Amino acid sequence: MAAKAIPWTSKNKTGDAFTSLKREVETLARLSHANIIKLFEVQGLDRSQTVVDQLNRPSVILLMELASGTVRSLMETDVFKTDVLNCLLRDCLQALDYLDSNGVIHRDLKPENILWKMVGEKYVFLLADFGVSNSADRACSVSGTSGYMAPEIRGHGKQSGKSDVWSLLVTLLEAFNAENLRDTIPNSPHEVIAKGICLIFCSTASAAQLESRKQRSLTTKRQL
Repeated sequence: MAAKAIPWTSKNKTGDAFTSLKREVETLARLSHANIIKLFEVQGLDRSQTVVDQLNRPSVILLMELASGTVRSLMETDVFKTDVLNCLLRDCLQALDYLDSNGVIHRDLKPENILWKMVGEKYVFLLADFGVSNSADRACSVSGTSGYMAPEIRGHGKQSGKSDVWSLLVTLLEAFNAENLRDTIPNSPHEVIAKGICLIFCSTASAAQLESRKQRSLTTKRQL
């Protein structure tokens, strides 16, 4: 079990911070899935108090499932081979499918908000940080992290579970080639996707495959 202490400091002692924390607690309390971080207990949060009274308390402590780190920390290593990427994709999609069936959108999926742990010799990935999550029928505000944010969120369009799938794709592309994508993430999401797909194509295509495509292209030009 891990203890996550959230102190009320001058930087986060706001109504918005309290609302975000309350939303995360309420969301996690009603979710139960193998690939979503578990919340066991909350200490120091009294929902019957006013926001002002609550913020005058020193801190809130969340007792949660223990994880080993974030996907961001894994990007600093070279573990993201095909089998680990497959685990990341499978686990996150299963979690997102569960969220969708419960009418919940995460809205801030990124490497920092996906945790991991080892079960035997296998990586297991867990979605975490539901502070800006919302129900699918109420989500309309611009929330999330630039670069991972789906176009419909940026454009104030209709949000759905598909918005989380977009963010997961950006995360997967970054995990696949973190070094080359790192400088791209703050830019347009379309740039991230385009560059990521290009990097995957270039790194997975063998020389023989590239030569074969080149020959087919030359043959097509001759026929034309």
